[in-house]
Amino acid sequence: MDSPLMHDGSSTVANSDLSAKQYYAAQSVAGVSFTSDLASAATAIAGIIQNTPKQGEAVDLGIVGVSPAQIGTGGVTAGDQLQVEAASGKLVTKTSGVQVAVAVETAAAGAIGTVRLTGPAG
Repeated sequence: MDSPLMHDGSSTVANSDLSAKQYYAAQSVAGVSFTSDLASAATAIAGIIQNTPKQGEAVDLGIVGVSPAQIGTGGVTAGDQLQVEAASGKLVTKTSGVQVAVAVETAAAGAIGTVRLTGPAG
């Protein structure tokens, strides 16, 4: 059985307008406490954005468990290890980046798929 999604308690704020980025991967902004923005490739993530915050608003991050996620180029197959796609914040099948999730279901590029957040090397 998959674990329920745990949230961070909205302890971060959006560094930019993320209102069109629900279910994208987010990372902490270097040097700015409690601030999130879209995640970059080859990085660990702070979580998956669960809401639609504008700049300066609280970001609800899913941090552990099963979450919807935006799927990037090539789609994913159930069981794939996932990483962040370069410059998009979407998740793709891991090649050489940091594993952040595992695909729970097969999903096409551009779809919202179901993933289990694992964190780095998880």
